Amino acid sequence: MLSLAAWLEPFEGDLTRVGGKAENFFGWNRPQASFPRNLTRYYTEGGRHYDGSEDIVLFGDSFSQMGLGDGRGFGWQNYLTAATSLDVFTYNVGVTDIREWLRRQPADQMPKYFIFQRIERRLSETKADTAACQIGLRDIDVSAMRLIDSATASSTSVRPPRRPLELQTAVHWLKANLRKNDETVLLDLIGPGLFSNVRSDKILVYKNDFLADEERRRNADVSRLACYLEEIRELAESKGGTKFLLAVAPDKSTAYRNVTVPTTSGKDLFALLREQGVRVVSFDKIFQANVAEGVEDLYLPNDTHWGSEGSRLFASVVVEALRALESDGDAITQNGE
Repeated sequence: MLSLAAWLEPFEGDLTRVGGKAENFFGWNRPQASFPRNLTRYYTEGGRHYDGSEDIVLFGDSFSQMGLGDGRGFGWQNYLTAATSLDVFTYNVGVTDIREWLRRQPADQMPKYFIFQRIERRLSETKADTAACQIGLRDIDVSAMRLIDSATASSTSVRPPRRPLELQTAVHWLKANLRKNDETVLLDLIGPGLFSNVRSDKILVYKNDFLADEERRRNADVSRLACYLEEIRELAESKGGTKFLLAVAPDKSTAYRNVTVPTTSGKDLFALLREQGVRVVSFDKIFQANVAEGVEDLYLPNDTHWGSEGSRLFASVVVEALRALESDGDAITQNGE
């Protein structure tokens, strides 16, 4: 036990923590670009609700909560604000009901832009009461996307240092490895260099990622999901000039699907939504293209979330999507243009 505690590095990622995988092998070693302070405002229980002050209201999951007290100062909203000066007010979609908020929000306190961000696997669980609706989400062309300058993040984040004895880490590691219901999957990678960890020939993903979970794909009611998304769009745009953007974060297994062994032949949620007429921004294809280009730590090797490069890429696509929503494409500019 003592020798294990002296060897293990403290858990930093959700996949290593849940799966009982050693950070020594799967922890990221490349410092992540970060911001010394958050540029976005988060709603916290008992705090100020959105009052019309910020340009964007964002309802997002943990992918939009990075930097909120977790030591990772590279939330994608920081990149967006640093590049465009658009202010963002962020709600946790798992805490604040998005439909109830939209119904109650006064028309004179609606934002210019309303963004609904959800990770692919969790979005697949969402359903409307009906599967019969008229889809109004339109195509959004992001082909002119320019990557936000990496210099907008002026600091770096590193993993926490190892203490002389990581006793709690060792106890957790032992318990996790004694469980039989491992929630993670370890796959082989085609080619090296995609991650900065020691075991960079492997990729760690959640077992319940949409592509990794055959039962999840089989049970997905995409027609009802499409109607749910249409309801959100209608609520967001029904009180004036607010423009709605659906921003789906690809599961890690979707982003890396073309470089993993065994490969997955099933359709990801993006493809299924497109078949239903939902015009989803092609985050899946854009992230897959960056993986193919060999971008290191696009997602973190120990985590289901992306690294600073993934945050920067996601923010860059969102900026271009917001630009495409404007009749005047130059209404949103990146600093320096």
